[in-house]
Amino acid sequence: MGCESDLARRVGKYEQTRDYESAAQLLQRATQRNSQDAEAHFLLGRVQVRRGAYEDAVAALETSRELSPRFEEQIEFLREKHGREEFQEGKEADQSGSHQAAIQHYRNATLLLPDDAAAHRALGHTLVQADQAAEAEKAYQEALDLEPDAETLNNLAALAFRRGAYAETVRYSQRALGLDPETARQSRPEVVERLAYAHLRLDQFSAAKERFREALSTTPSEELRRDFAFALHQRGEYEEARSQLETLAAAQTPDRSVLHVLGDTYLALGKHHAATETYRRLYQQHPEDEDALQSLIIAYHNLDQDEEAQKYTDQLKELTDDDNR
Repeated sequence: MGCESDLARRVGKYEQTRDYESAAQLLQRATQRNSQDAEAHFLLGRVQVRRGAYEDAVAALETSRELSPRFEEQIEFLREKHGREEFQEGKEADQSGSHQAAIQHYRNATLLLPDDAAAHRALGHTLVQADQAAEAEKAYQEALDLEPDAETLNNLAALAFRRGAYAETVRYSQRALGLDPETARQSRPEVVERLAYAHLRLDQFSAAKERFREALSTTPSEELRRDFAFALHQRGEYEEARSQLETLAAAQTPDRSVLHVLGDTYLALGKHHAATETYRRLYQQHPEDEDALQSLIIAYHNLDQDEEAQKYTDQLKELTDDDNR
């Protein structure tokens, strides 16, 4: 390592026998006697690295670097070599399901290689798996500061959404969508869907509608369509709500809540025949549903079909009487 001093030779003998404890004690006394001795600090850092005492190692190595450029290359070599080893051990521990061990190895890697975005990202991933969300956000933020990419932005958006920080979710998601790499395009459907819900939570309904429409054009899930339809209905946008609800109601056994809201939407639009058919279908599928009966009665009254309304009023009375017995 280019160290030919008496101190270096003495330390080398301890290192040959792996007696790092004695070497560290010797070097600590040396640095106490002369705090300006760059070699002593470097040797102490080297010994501490080999002991796995990385915080102490980094402190000693950086002190040596500040005192003299003499050991610059050796310091970089040590940090790179052991940082890569810790990163690899973290990957292996993570793959075996040993998340706590992986976290420690990745933390060591980020300590030795603080400018390595991949190490911070890997630490963030493992912290998420270990259900340490707050710490994961810190790791992802470190990675983002070093190397902005869609994956990290999306992970930060997901964690922000989980804790109800919807404005942060929007900010991270919009940054992710602004990136061009293939990874950004691949994650776009997930990002857009989360953006839709974040805008909805923030009562930014115009933006939410745009994102819901985009999400449905690529990943038309039933849950996404239902949530969009219900939001449209709640805000009085009945025509677009009707379109989404009719798609959902076309299923052989649609969700009960979908039929309820579809019937209510028809009523709001003055489509009383359609409302009646929807409520009748709902009642046939769920004869115990008192709300369906009440809605059906209202729909028949709106059609001036009082006889039908009375028939279902009697059925509702029988149902409520049974409940009271």
